[in-house]
Amino acid sequence: VDNVWDYCHGLTHQSAFMSGYSSQRRPGGQRIVAYVPGGYLTVPGEYGHVIGGPMLTDPMIEAQKADPAVPGAVRWTQRPEAQAALGPVGARIGGHPHIYPNMWFTRNQVSLRIPKGVGVTEIWWFSFQDRSQPVETQKAQRNAAGHTFGPAGML
Repeated sequence: VDNVWDYCHGLTHQSAFMSGYSSQRRPGGQRIVAYVPGGYLTVPGEYGHVIGGPMLTDPMIEAQKADPAVPGAVRWTQRPEAQAALGPVGARIGGHPHIYPNMWFTRNQVSLRIPKGVGVTEIWWFSFQDRSQPVETQKAQRNAAGHTFGPAGML
């Protein structure tokens, strides 16, 4: 899926960041994207599986914790028991795992690339929302899903 494991994956997102998308703000003043990429981590696994994405710094983690559009999973990963399970590298990966050859997921989205023939691929995309969250949080998450990796997506 894509080029996550080639250490140049960040370049695939640069046009969105160069457009100023990441500096846009919501009505409450929060950034649409809680972080601006800096360092990048890629951790290849066996059989073509990989996880890669922005390296989370302490300021990025704090920005994500304050952003209602960021799923509760971000806050969960900061718990001491999660930190111990993830280890120092796993706790800093802000990206998305890929299960070779055709599955990609984030904390609230799944994407499947379905081969339909020679040179033809269909993409199935699913976004999930935590209904236990406050209505404003659900709205922010829905907006982020649609405007980040969704139909109106910039990344």
